[in-house]
Amino acid sequence: MDRRNELKSSNGNISNKRPLAGQSVGGNQGGGVRLGSNQSARPVNWASSALLIKAVWVDEKGRKWLRQVPVGHEDEAQFGIELGPPDVSGLGLPEAILIKLHNELFNRSLITWLDVRQRPQEVQAALQAALKIDAGAIMGLYREVK
Repeated sequence: MDRRNELKSSNGNISNKRPLAGQSVGGNQGGGVRLGSNQSARPVNWASSALLIKAVWVDEKGRKWLRQVPVGHEDEAQFGIELGPPDVSGLGLPEAILIKLHNELFNRSLITWLDVRQRPQEVQAALQAALKIDAGAIMGLYREVK
């Protein structure tokens, strides 16, 4: 008897029939189908695992990046999973200012959307710091013009 006939014959009551996939079987109270115990299997959520740590990587332009790498591979952070801050090159600013802005975001720990959503004033402060021009340099320009 196939499954459709089984349902028809029992008027939809399948509690006395074989369990459907995904239903708890026997002592497996956690739900799902238990295929066996595999103690060596990797965790499902690697982000919360102790197997990965955060490492800082500085690229060839001097931008600081937060990357996630396996424990013991901190010196290979350039190959890790990028956590942030996001690439700001699409803002249309000169490269020197883009690098300063990127590093200001990094230094203020503005790495994720949640970080900037919780601290928008820090985003503004990072932008101001990146655009800051030394007052002495401006005064020097006036001195040269005389």
